[in-house]
Amino acid sequence: MRGFSKRIFARSQILQMMPYLTSELSAICSSCVTHSCLDSCPENIIVLTPDGFPTLHFEESGCIFCQKCVQACYQSNGEHGGFDLSKEEVNMRAEIDPNGCLAWNKSICLSCKDICPCKIEFMGMFYPEIVSCNGCGLCLSRCPTEAIRIKPYQKEEK
Repeated sequence: MRGFSKRIFARSQILQMMPYLTSELSAICSSCVTHSCLDSCPENIIVLTPDGFPTLHFEESGCIFCQKCVQACYQSNGEHGGFDLSKEEVNMRAEIDPNGCLAWNKSICLSCKDICPCKIEFMGMFYPEIVSCNGCGLCLSRCPTEAIRIKPYQKEEK
């Protein structure tokens, strides 16, 4: 099992929640003894917090929504209501800091746009704006200047 790194929260200082989570997941995770989700992730982005709660670590990669963590959790803990597989998102949203972004400072850089599965628009070659985001963190891991941050996101109920 992977060890906890203090670098996990260096960029965001925010817990990066698991994909597909529902409010039931925290109780399931806190009682889990195997944490099989850690080793199931092909991107190796699931790590444990000091209190043993799985969280996403976007330093090297992002979530590709493969559902392998969900399958591993179901194998270890049985079927449960901790995941909502209809929502392919993480409850976080990316935000670009114009002061640190190369493209906002008139250097050609498409690192975030090249990896983003959602939509980042540029005005010409500069001034990127995140139009839609699923919180996967892929752009965060690719930004050469660490100008992308994530913040919690709660979808407004209709």
